[in-house]
Amino acid sequence: MASAALLDRMRRAEVLGVEAPAPSLNMHKARERVAGIVSELREGTVGLLGSFGIELVTGEGRLAGPCSVTAGGKTYTADAIILAAGARETSPPFAAHAMLTPRQALELEYPPARLLVLGGAAVEVELAQYFALLGSQVTLATPDPLILAGEDYELSQRLQTIMATQGVRILTGARVTEMTPEGDGVAAI
Repeated sequence: MASAALLDRMRRAEVLGVEAPAPSLNMHKARERVAGIVSELREGTVGLLGSFGIELVTGEGRLAGPCSVTAGGKTYTADAIILAAGARETSPPFAAHAMLTPRQALELEYPPARLLVLGGAAVEVELAQYFALLGSQVTLATPDPLILAGEDYELSQRLQTIMATQGVRILTGARVTEMTPEGDGVAAI
């Protein structure tokens, strides 16, 4: 996101009287930078947890009782157990042409000219902002009455205003039921 935000600011530098050649983003280098940061954060987090006497167990587990969990054939007992189950990407309940998961979208070599982002949670909001800052024409469609529906109402309203100034078209109360190929893209119905 930092790379996209900087690119956007550089594109608008002329407003401040700064003239420079048109900037471009090397998405491969930006992804390498992000991968490095994620790796550092992951390693730092594991080390930090260990320094506090917290054991991190990775794998598939099951609750074995009120204060125990079984994972990897071993049972762990503690006063407090945190299950960080993570999340999985879901697909819409209809056939979707040219559909990308968030991970696939971030692996694109070039930003698409137009992009429809389905959903209004944090991941979708961030993807919409990211691609809008890269220059894509982005529409964010959520079935909810506002983006980040589970968050503070005023925060959601303010973020919608900011995203609109970034060029993101936001459709609330929008339910996509079908996607069909149309021309060089896809029509969402």
